[in-house]
Amino acid sequence: MDNEIAGECLFIERVKERDKVGVWGFGNVSRDVVLTLVDQGLGKEIIFYGRPQEKHPNRAGAWIEDLKANAIYCPRMAGTNKVEDMAGLDVIFIGVGVPRREGQSRRDLLAINTEVIAEASLQIRRLYGGCSSKDLPILIYMAILSRP
Repeated sequence: MDNEIAGECLFIERVKERDKVGVWGFGNVSRDVVLTLVDQGLGKEIIFYGRPQEKHPNRAGAWIEDLKANAIYCPRMAGTNKVEDMAGLDVIFIGVGVPRREGQSRRDLLAINTEVIAEASLQIRRLYGGCSSKDLPILIYMAILSRP
């Protein structure tokens, strides 16, 4: 009985692996993040979301299929235009916004991109609204400063 511990849980809690990764946004920065994740072998599953556009309803899906055809290391990957497919992720890289245009002030760009980021954040909040804190993804907002 000396080696037995009565009434104590012997389960060792492990750190969550964070191996289901999402990338939100179809810009150059987001595509570069997907390529880096694949090249570095990070994540067992990668979900790439690009909002649908009239001429290209699922451009993220088409881009991922092209990437799969040419990648040496290929984790489970999917491209989607459905916000619901971004549920259950461990980490989300968020690369949304518009580039600065010729003659546009930084203040104007900030106002536009604040709205774009707020809308993406609200969509993520709706998606994960009922989750416990341990099931919430880590959000990584990416920004690039560019000159026209």
